[in-house]
Amino acid sequence: MTCSRTFGDSLQRMLSFRLLCLLGVLRGTMTRLAEVTNVALGGIATQSGKTWEWGHANNAIDGNRDSNWYHYSCSHTVLEPNPWWRVDLLKKYRVHSVVITNRGDCCPMRLQGARITIGNSPEINGGNQICGNISNPAGQFWTFNCEGMEGRYIHVYIQGRSEYLSLCEVEVYAESNLKNVALDGIAAHSGKTWDSGHAMKAIDGNRDSIWNHNSCSHTHFTTDPWWRVDLLRKYRVQSVVITNRKDCCGARLNGAWIVIGNSPEIHHSNQILFSCGNISNPAGQSMTFNCEGMEGRYVHVFIQGRSEYLTLCEVEVYAESYLKNVALDGIATQSGATWDWGHADKAIDGNRDSNWYHYSCSHTGLEPNPWWRVDLLKKYRVHSVVITNRGDCCGERLNGVRIKIGNSPEIHDSYQICDNANAGKSWTFNCDGMEGRYVHVYIQGRSEYLTLCEVEVYTESSGRLAAQFSGASTLSLCACALLAWIAAALLTKSLS
Repeated sequence: MTCSRTFGDSLQRMLSFRLLCLLGVLRGTMTRLAEVTNVALGGIATQSGKTWEWGHANNAIDGNRDSNWYHYSCSHTVLEPNPWWRVDLLKKYRVHSVVITNRGDCCPMRLQGARITIGNSPEINGGNQICGNISNPAGQFWTFNCEGMEGRYIHVYIQGRSEYLSLCEVEVYAESNLKNVALDGIAAHSGKTWDSGHAMKAIDGNRDSIWNHNSCSHTHFTTDPWWRVDLLRKYRVQSVVITNRKDCCGARLNGAWIVIGNSPEIHHSNQILFSCGNISNPAGQSMTFNCEGMEGRYVHVFIQGRSEYLTLCEVEVYAESYLKNVALDGIATQSGATWDWGHADKAIDGNRDSNWYHYSCSHTGLEPNPWWRVDLLKKYRVHSVVITNRGDCCGERLNGVRIKIGNSPEIHDSYQICDNANAGKSWTFNCDGMEGRYVHVYIQGRSEYLTLCEVEVYTESSGRLAAQFSGASTLSLCACALLAWIAAALLTKSLS
């Protein structure tokens, strides 16, 4: 009886030890699933008193550190006692750091003594914690270590004097799985495109709101115009950020609806039920709408009840996502001779810049059936592929290009065709979980140059725990297994 109890107790201790080891590994793994990102980009900014000229509060979370007031990217209050600025992150985060960019063209001393607080109250005196004080405003930007302070609201404020408060950027870095999933989507809009205003321009990752800079979508003048992004799968959407045109015509977007759902069609009768927001004040650069976890695959922006142009300079859709661009970790090669500096790996450098002279595009020589390939180093189920074509000239060279996915480094008929691409800037192709280690981009049946400014291959690998055991975690798992084996051996010996 004593021997049975001893064996049972020992076995229980051994199993508990194994379980604790495994939980420790999983805990470390799950911590790494969340990446440190600038969560302020999907937030809603406000500030005290009146806005000075074009210095809207949201200018400080537009992703642009430009510190020249005359470049339209800084927030600015009027002269007032105790001015403040606040960003609502829409949910609570553990904040790693805050980066403040001060005005650089003049007046940096205005920010002297400003305080940064983090907490769950929208009020300055609501018990929020102090992350830092700006005691030396000379220079362009400063980083403040917040050491995991928790909160939904970030305040920057000046206390005890009358002052202007101008912030050219506020970045809030925290662990988050939130991502702008619109970047991996497919955009379309109603009617004909105005000039170069293709629907995809509104999801190119660029908030530039000047039409002549070629980064805005634009329909013709039509009745009830609409724009839509297909996110390729259903998400719980936390927020949508709309960047309106600012060089002119901002009022055109007045009254536009933002609707989220699982149908590619707009059901006007249900617009209130499925609406994330209604644009009632188009003045300013970027507007954030809190969607509170609405579920859907499609995001529509549309104008109802009148004829109008619909122009969108950027639409960002923030949702939790485990998609990862695995091409960044791959090995790229291409056929024939490389043209000048256009090495194959330039197409997986994480830079969508489409100007050849900015040194970020791959380029073959003129040859029959040119190809480019990325070895992902292991087999994946591919969700989508994004191709960025050359934009400064020669976009038609990519007409008819094919994308194939498979497990052989050679191109052959057993490969799965993801899609055919046409000339343009960035195009997303839905690959519906095709499996393979190699992704080929090639032109068949003619002699051509093959230029690719970026190839992104998105999979769900980063959201799977089994794929995360690496480095210290793998070592911990092996150590646990070894210790458990030794414990079992000793236990067996003692019982024999």
